[in-house]
Amino acid sequence: MEDLKTIESLILALEESGHLELKISKERLIILINKYLTGQEI
Repeated sequence: MEDLKTIESLILALEESGHLELKISKERLIILINKYLTGQEI
């Protein structure tokens, strides 16, 4: 799940720098990324 960590790190870095405002929890974000990477419907 290297891709999961990479995508998660990228999104969290964007949020911390102020370029992105998450409207969901970080836990929900990880679930959505995981579903996307495994081809499940989001």
